[in-house]
Amino acid sequence: AGMASTRLLATGYFLASIPIAAMVRLLPVVLSVAGGIARCSATVAEQQEPSCPSENGGTCQETSSLGDEFAMPLRWRGFPYKVSNPRFKHTIYGGVFIKDNFAAAGFEGPVDGEDWDVLWTHKPQVQALQKIDLQPRAGRRLVNHCFYFVAAGDKCRLAKLVNSIQASGPATLPSFELDDQKQLEQWQRVVLEKPDQHWVLKPCLGGASKGIQIRKGQEALDAQASFGRHSVAQQYLEKPYLGFGGRKFHLRLYLLVTRWAPLGAYLYDDGLVFRSAHEHRPHEQRREARDAFSSISQEVEALPLADLWNVLDSAGHGTNTSLEVWGRIKEALRNLLTAGTQEMFGTFDNVKVGRSFSCFDLLGADVLLDEGLRPSVMEFNIGPNMWVDDHGAKHKETLFKVKNPMVQQVVEWAALSTRTREPSLKDMEHIEGSTLLHFSRLI
Repeated sequence: AGMASTRLLATGYFLASIPIAAMVRLLPVVLSVAGGIARCSATVAEQQEPSCPSENGGTCQETSSLGDEFAMPLRWRGFPYKVSNPRFKHTIYGGVFIKDNFAAAGFEGPVDGEDWDVLWTHKPQVQALQKIDLQPRAGRRLVNHCFYFVAAGDKCRLAKLVNSIQASGPATLPSFELDDQKQLEQWQRVVLEKPDQHWVLKPCLGGASKGIQIRKGQEALDAQASFGRHSVAQQYLEKPYLGFGGRKFHLRLYLLVTRWAPLGAYLYDDGLVFRSAHEHRPHEQRREARDAFSSISQEVEALPLADLWNVLDSAGHGTNTSLEVWGRIKEALRNLLTAGTQEMFGTFDNVKVGRSFSCFDLLGADVLLDEGLRPSVMEFNIGPNMWVDDHGAKHKETLFKVKNPMVQQVVEWAALSTRTREPSLKDMEHIEGSTLLHFSRLI
């Protein structure tokens, strides 16, 4: 009972330290945690036999790590420690609405220096952080980017992962890592056997569709010869689903990995559809701007995912309802995150040795649908575009409606997750379930 009183008092300190808007959203979560502690303590009190081991001198040990740290204010840092270009030194990943969401959740900042609980940056900062003496905090530090699942952001590593688990049936497009002599020779044979099959040639570390070429047959082989070895060849989807306005499109989805050991992954229930502004004609010559795009441009528009679901559910596709297609997408992503990950990248427990912080990943996933509405995962983005105002007023409202609720829930999850230094798995799952309300749990 005394422990429960301490925990409830700490919860009160926490609520008193945050703005009213944040308190309204977080109150059910915090009361749920506190209520669980109180119920647990009441249950113990009702037991006839003492539950505390005699070697502890009759003093009960705490069974939950949540609570005492609630009285401490939270701070966040939005500035990278290491940048490739000095002009990005004070650029907040996502811009103003990111700052608004941290403030609404009770965070002070963005701050300079090392007095922070959450580090939110566009690019991974793990290597820079390992050179800094980060002092312990009352809770735990959380860093965006774990620098573990390197198949996100590196198309060569993704191709290697796909090839290692192809037999297990993940929905991916055949890809060949052209750095690997064996895979290069295998791809060259396939090209000669299927001269009418188009291939998307990509640099391994490129982004925003830069440097991409679409070629087939001998043209593909010639392009690869001048393209460079540090690249991949991914099979082009010749028969995409065209029931959404007769145009080619792909989905931009968002994955939150709250922890890699034990693995906890959530798929945001909303997303974007990047759709070409031009009608797709199967027998026309392929053009990169129309057929291999990755973001909004003069050739590409952004639509809410709900628009596609409405079309599917009103078109009478039988079993291909939005619910069925969404289920296939979740299964495909689940397979890629679990099948062969440890074999390819090692165990995360080994990776995190020497780190004085915990971490999470917010990944982008680009998904195509074929004519049978079967998903194929094209690639993962380690730092998906989180800005909402970089494509003009035409798209700002759509981008904000999709991204703002997602960021709000991620920040609220982070606010509670940083409040304890060593949460139990039960603690972590409870916080995830209470804050990530618009996410579907994959793992």
